[in-house]
Amino acid sequence: MRLSRAPPADVAGSQAAVKNRSSRFVALALATWLIGSACLSGDAQADGLVFLGNGDFGSVGLVGSSYYAEKVFIIINQSQITAVQLTAAIEDPEIPDVFLWNGPTPSTPGTYPGSSFPSMTPVYPACGTTLAPLESCEMYLRFTAPIDVPSTQFTGTLRVEYNDGTLRSIEQPLAATIAPEPSSLSLGFVALAAGLLNGLRSRRGSRHPSPSPGLRAGGPSQAPPVI
Repeated sequence: MRLSRAPPADVAGSQAAVKNRSSRFVALALATWLIGSACLSGDAQADGLVFLGNGDFGSVGLVGSSYYAEKVFIIINQSQITAVQLTAAIEDPEIPDVFLWNGPTPSTPGTYPGSSFPSMTPVYPACGTTLAPLESCEMYLRFTAPIDVPSTQFTGTLRVEYNDGTLRSIEQPLAATIAPEPSSLSLGFVALAAGLLNGLRSRRGSRHPSPSPGLRAGGPSQAPPVI
């Protein structure tokens, strides 16, 4: 699934909360289905560990003076064998240090499995070195890039290794796209249009002045009778 001055933790976390919440509900439903399938199949090996969801951070907007986004990654052990020696690494980013383990603060990089986001309540426990059969765990990554980064498309790989009697690994492609910011020229046109609109409103108001205090809407007011 996220990039100068680091954004405050609550701002950055709240920005990603809505996007992550819906994807995690989908992941939870998929995990339930996979667990049921593994139990019915009776296959002790099954497919081992699998990722739930994808690794696309989506369109990343500007937070403060950096592009910043967060994402939760969930894996599930579909087999009936405990996975041990579990570890993970972020590999092959086109630009170093754009995909990172989330740290305790936005300005502090973390280590596997990352730190959970203050704005979100974990659905599963954080991943460790083992994962029991039919259990799931979470990892926490962030995307961060400076405002002058010379690219708009970013890719990488999240690689998980484990041992269930055989050394195995799974990979999740990572992707992020920087959302275009309005140019100064576009902002100038917006300001010009707003100025013209205000001018038209002013001219229209001058053509239809408000009635003077001595006039009614239906015509001149009558003078009070002389007593």
